[in-house]
Amino acid sequence: MKFLSYSVLPCLYEKKDWLKILYGTNVDPGWSNFLEERYFPLIECYLNKKGKNDIIPNFFLSKVIVKEFLAIVAVWLTDDNPEPASLFQRKFVHIFQQSPAAMLTHIPSDFESGKH
Repeated sequence: MKFLSYSVLPCLYEKKDWLKILYGTNVDPGWSNFLEERYFPLIECYLNKKGKNDIIPNFFLSKVIVKEFLAIVAVWLTDDNPEPASLFQRKFVHIFQQSPAAMLTHIPSDFESGKH
């Protein structure tokens, strides 16, 4: 996690203008698939070294992890004014460590706050 946050995010931020074009246009629609196919096996290999998951195959988990990483980066860098990596790092770690269900349960809805 630290490697992604402190090494990878700053590199991506340096290329934010270029990445915003790739994420926001159809200039090269296959680039995202290229990244996924390149990184799925690496993450799967890492997961296999940690052990097999009895419920969810490591191949499936590797796809979820890579796609989640790329989605977080896409949302961050396609913002009109993405914050620098040094400010985004803590948010990234928090988001990446949470499941979507956990994030939903920590955000008060209008109904919970009495504004329904």
